[in-house]
Amino acid sequence: MVTTFRDFEKRYDDGFTLSIPCLEFRSGQRVGLVGNNGAGKTTLLLSMLGLLRFQKGDVLVDGRSVRSFDVGWRSQSAAYLGESSLIPFLTPWEFWQFVGDAY
Repeated sequence: MVTTFRDFEKRYDDGFTLSIPCLEFRSGQRVGLVGNNGAGKTTLLLSMLGLLRFQKGDVLVDGRSVRSFDVGWRSQSAAYLGESSLIPFLTPWEFWQFVGDAY
């Protein structure tokens, strides 16, 4: 699997812009994201998963854009949701139902 950022740009209302002219991750690579709070680490990851809309450029997974609603490529990926993203009084099924409804 190859994930490619091309002319990527995500702008926020507060003026912060994450700009990535060209970046590629290949299968088997190990990558660490290091930076201060607000540096764009989460923005990068959410964009890779197709969970965040961005203004410019594209993110491709094996040549397929995450902008499209074709989510078939997601079966080849995985994401860890930390405990801070869970709502403790919901069962797992109720949580996923909530996330789906919110989407």
